[in-house]
Amino acid sequence: MLIIIVNIANNTLVNHSRNPLMYVCICNDVKEKQIKAAIASGIDTLDGLKDTLDVATCCGCCEPMVNDYLEEHHAKFDVLAYAV
Repeated sequence: MLIIIVNIANNTLVNHSRNPLMYVCICNDVKEKQIKAAIASGIDTLDGLKDTLDVATCCGCCEPMVNDYLEEHHAKFDVLAYAV
C-alpha cells in the first residue's frame, strides 16, 4: 500500500508505505498500529504519546518517525480546513 499525504502547511510530501505491524520503538516494544490508534483517539502530541505509550523515551531513534505520524495526522486537518 502506498499513501502519499500533502502537508499544506509546509508543502511537503509524506510517503508512508509502512507495515502497520512494524515496530517503531524497539526499546519499548511499540508498533505503528499502537501509535496510529493513540493518535486517532486524540493523543496527538509527542509528549502525549510519550506519556501514553513510552515511545521515544529511551534512545530517541524513533522520535523522527513518530513526528512523521503526527505531521501526517495534523496534515489531514490542514487539508480539511483548507477545503472549508
